[in-house]
Amino acid sequence: MIVSGSYPVAKWLSISLDAIGLFCFYCFLKQKPSFTRGFWILFSIIYTIKSAIGLAILTSAAIHTTWDGSNFSHIVLMDFVVAILDMPFFIAIILYTFDSKKIWAISRGEMANA
Repeated sequence: MIVSGSYPVAKWLSISLDAIGLFCFYCFLKQKPSFTRGFWILFSIIYTIKSAIGLAILTSAAIHTTWDGSNFSHIVLMDFVVAILDMPFFIAIILYTFDSKKIWAISRGEMANA
């Protein structure tokens, strides 16, 4: 999400959450547990809220934009493309957190029950 204006805290918070999300995505691809499952549950809730706020802002901007070919119109359009391409990343975070019983069994040493 492109953060314009002078909102450095929101910008860095968004970048930080995306960086943690990339680490989560890496762990999902490698099927390796990291931190604790409770941490990832909290993270996925916060990341979902961040994504919902970003999508709400993007939708509001799209509704109030005159599609005249200006730079702002192109930015809104590119943000929609990024939001669509971000869906596999978001799904991987949710799957890693809530649907990876085998990964979390390995972290607890319960491989025999997985």
